[in-house]
Amino acid sequence: MPGEKDRTDEAPEPTEDLGLPTPPSPGRVPPPHLPPPPKDDAPPAEPPTDGWP
Repeated sequence: MPGEKDRTDEAPEPTEDLGLPTPPSPGRVPPPHLPPPPKDDAPPAEPPTDGWP
């Protein structure tokens, strides 16, 4: 039938329940496995001292 493959209104809306990666919204907290974003008022991180001069 003509036009059947062009129909997109039957596709389900993507949700987080489908397991698809979704970009975080500005108000969301990053997942625990990601490091927190750097803060402007935070002191610079010191390099690890593992014997290098």
